[in-house]
Amino acid sequence: MTPSLPGDIAVLARTGKQAQAIAAATAALAAPRLGKAEHLGLLDQRAEALIAEGRFDDAARDAEAMLALAGDTPALKVQALMRQALVLMRLSQNKQALAVAEQALALAEAGRDKALQAHGVLCLAEAQLRAGQHAAAVPSAQRAAAMFEAAGETLHLGRAYWVMAFAQTRLSHNEASRNAAMRALALARQSGDAHGLANALNVLSFSCQDIAARLVLLQQAAEAFDRAGYAYGRMLVLGNLSLAFGELGLWRHACRLGEQCIAMAERMGARLNQALETGAVLVWKIALGELAEVHARWPAYDALVASLDEPLTRKDREHWTITLALAEGDVAGALKRLRAFLRQVRAHEPGLELYVLIPLARALLLQGDAAAALRATQRGIELQRERGFARTGFGQSQDIWWWHHCALAALERDDEAWTALQQAHGLMLVAVRNLHDEGLRRSYLNKLQVNRELVPAWLRASAQRGLPDDQRLEHLRLPSSLADPFKRLVDSGLRLNQLRSEAALHDFLIDEVTELSGA
Repeated sequence: MTPSLPGDIAVLARTGKQAQAIAAATAALAAPRLGKAEHLGLLDQRAEALIAEGRFDDAARDAEAMLALAGDTPALKVQALMRQALVLMRLSQNKQALAVAEQALALAEAGRDKALQAHGVLCLAEAQLRAGQHAAAVPSAQRAAAMFEAAGETLHLGRAYWVMAFAQTRLSHNEASRNAAMRALALARQSGDAHGLANALNVLSFSCQDIAARLVLLQQAAEAFDRAGYAYGRMLVLGNLSLAFGELGLWRHACRLGEQCIAMAERMGARLNQALETGAVLVWKIALGELAEVHARWPAYDALVASLDEPLTRKDREHWTITLALAEGDVAGALKRLRAFLRQVRAHEPGLELYVLIPLARALLLQGDAAAALRATQRGIELQRERGFARTGFGQSQDIWWWHHCALAALERDDEAWTALQQAHGLMLVAVRNLHDEGLRRSYLNKLQVNRELVPAWLRASAQRGLPDDQRLEHLRLPSSLADPFKRLVDSGLRLNQLRSEAALHDFLIDEVTELSGA
């Protein structure tokens, strides 16, 4: 049989046939008298397909082989270094990946190959993003985009906009992220890049306040990752779906998806994703009151975050440590940590400041310091107006306005408190106005602490101020559809058939009835 040509392997990979691409590349590598560039190119293609399948250790071996083969040939060494950087990112070795990406770009810029330089800049931009250098990743991605646009290279132009969108959302630049994601989406469709399309849909969901729209985007992203044959991407979407169900207050469902995501990440060696999802599951367990399980699992989580030594998971861990302290009634301890955390994010990660101010305001109110809580909420509202509210898993858009209302009410500034309550109620409705599944909508309104307090406060205040029922009871009169819960009922029936124990059946029935009814 004639070994596959590199172009044939690329077609297999682009159409989602990653296993066939790996087999074809392996067969081609066995051919005698391969040229160095051809040999290295085949290793590169196989490594990319291995990454798609989540076989990161195997991809790392191909990257090492590429480096050995490249020797001192500059163009080949740049290609090998970029592959190594991408593999290291997937293995969550982000500091090392950044150093390798910087080395690749320096070597590329010493030569005259503009295309190679553009790819080097894009590789650096993603490495900066993964290493938490979000402010640096934006101009790098913009530079890469300009180079690809000048070259008429649509596919990688779209991927540069994806990195841009991702970095902007980490900086809480909501509108800028959305604009870049929409551009990435259009370019991916134009170039027929299923992988780029999936990434663009996924990152577009980050800036989407409408939960129904976010669920649709994530479903579309999952389908695009399946078409592209990217198991790693499918795992990322599963994690983001778990966050969406957590946002609806359906923590048991969120935990179920989260545990699946953790298992996939651990199997792939994607330790950063494993740590992020483990932290999310632990905070949902805190919301469920399962504090003994949280304490039992915390040492392993803490050790995983420490071993990664990177900013994103450290910040998550600090958030969840504070959440646990508040759940256990240690308000003084939580406040001490919150103040230190606020100083840290203001100095190094200003995009996260709003998400620290929300629990700070709540803790100050629990301590009885309404004036300090008001100062925190005023700063938070200023940040929200300036930057928007990117999806982070740390709260809802209405949270800061609810605590602002509570602080004003405690200070007996009733008219201002009413204005803040109107803002909070309006933002709460934005999230579910297009969620036509009544059970999911009810869950959102009654299971999250802020919403559970906000709704009765709204009903009391709006009645006192004589609002007509069409405004006062708007949350009860949003349009519903029987089609959406029916689809979930069909899915429930399929999953019911897979259960094999009475205990699992009992838990399943309670969860499903709760979700379908919103009880």
